[in-house]
Parts: sequence; structure tokens; C-alpha cells
Amino acid sequence: MPENVGKAEAATIAELKNLQRTLLPVERLERAKALLLGELPVSIQSYGGVANLLAAYAEADLPLDQNLVNARQFLDVTPEQVKAALNRWVRPDGFVRVVEGPAPH
Repeated sequence: MPENVGKAEAATIAELKNLQRTLLPVERLERAKALLLGELPVSIQSYGGVANLLAAYAEADLPLDQNLVNARQFLDVTPEQVKAALNRWVRPDGFVRVVEGPAPH
């Protein structure tokens, strides 16, 4: 709904700024890690998925077990690293907003 776009944007920016100021609670980080790691088997549950993944790794000159390398890195991430990365790489006030949906009346 168009009337909620501004609210959603404000909530997202507020959350990003909060994560830049405070450490992500360990429980939230663990849930996020579980979600990321849970996507790995789904992406390779078919022969086509495996082939696409291996082809993408080969094309990018990455090891063919890059998904396992990534998984190990995900597991090692700390709340301090998340905060540091957000402060280094994310500018909450610098996003471009793209809205898809019905035109306002």
C-alpha cells in the first residue's frame, strides 16, 4: 500500500542506524546465521541447481566448495564484526528508494 511506503522506509533506516550504534544481540545473529545456512541446501537440491552453482563458481574463479567456505565464514561472524561492517559499508540516509505497486490515486 503506497501509504505505508514512508513508514516502512523510516523503520528500515531506523533499524540500520540502531545496528550501527549497538551490537546485534547474539540470539538475533544466530537466527540470521541459521537462515543463511538453511538456504544452502535449497540452492543445490536439484541437478540443475548444482550445475548452476558450480558453473558460477568456475566462472568467478572460485573454489568449487565456495558454499562451504562461505558457511564457515558465516558461522564465525561476531556482533562486533556486523556493527563494524554496517558502519563501514552502509549509509542508511544514502539509499535510493524504488517503489513497485499500484500508482497512488
